[in-house]
Amino acid sequence: AAALEYRPKVRYESRLVGRESEIATITELLDRASHGQGTIVTLTGRPGVGKTRLVRESIVTAAGRGFEVFITHCQSHTK
Repeated sequence: AAALEYRPKVRYESRLVGRESEIATITELLDRASHGQGTIVTLTGRPGVGKTRLVRESIVTAAGRGFEVFITHCQSHTK
């Protein structure tokens, strides 16, 4: 079977504003992970507050530091 290769969609986004604290936390966690101290991050919040954008920025940061990035999602089944 052929190996699957992640090919990110090209996106043109504006600069991320007002998330310096969150980005600093993610960066610190990536630094720790690169030294063998892994963790799990849970990102929660109301609709429209920028969760997806923060995740995309985190993915770019992680990939730029040489981490392998795997992406998945799950559907909400609540009403």
